[in-house]
Amino acid sequence: MTDYNKIADILETAADVIERDGHAKFAAEDGIGQKCATGAINVAIMGEAHGFSWYLGGKACKVVCEALELSYTSYANNNDYIFAVVDWNNADSTTAQEVIDGLRKSAKLALRKADGND
Repeated sequence: MTDYNKIADILETAADVIERDGHAKFAAEDGIGQKCATGAINVAIMGEAHGFSWYLGGKACKVVCEALELSYTSYANNNDYIFAVVDWNNADSTTAQEVIDGLRKSAKLALRKADGND
């Protein structure tokens, strides 16, 4: 069973990380310490951008996909959610503020799920 309160905390913290450190594309963490969405999620879970918590990271990315209506290919594979978030983060049109706002919107969805309201 998914702990949506924990997922909400992860997503809020990830938004804070990008606000603090800046936004990266095509790298979990770039040479000046900026983070991409999944890098920031990883910092929230493990304290560092590199590597990945496939279980919690995948669950967090699934909520991002649901909140932002990102397309993905499978309900059974956390990797699909992660790659959908990576693609969204790296899109030319996606700004740092959109990533921060998207992570916060996703955290709110996770809280609604925790309360059984979604």
